[in-house]
Amino acid sequence: MHIFIIKLARQLFSNLRNSPLHNCTVLISSHIKSLVDSLCSVGDPVSFREHLDSILEGLPQEYDYVIALIDDKIDSTTIEEVEDLSLAQELRLDTFMNKIYFLRSKLKVAE
Repeated sequence: MHIFIIKLARQLFSNLRNSPLHNCTVLISSHIKSLVDSLCSVGDPVSFREHLDSILEGLPQEYDYVIALIDDKIDSTTIEEVEDLSLAQELRLDTFMNKIYFLRSKLKVAE
């Protein structure tokens, strides 16, 4: 198994978790795909499951439901679907955090 891809994914997700960048999951997934493609081009193919695991292993706890959905239908999922589900969750989290910041700012004004 390509353990270094999984370690790299964890590191990338960890570094970007608190980043102001939006769509971090897609950026990281794209980077992982580049690594997978590079390995394949030098004759060291990465299985679908290893590719998928490298993405899922790096996702923070806030993405547990995405992981559960994917695990539930592992035989029929695609990398693109994983990216779409991850992006949707990221957008939900961004929206939630924006609401919290908005409410906090209103509370401070009210004081």
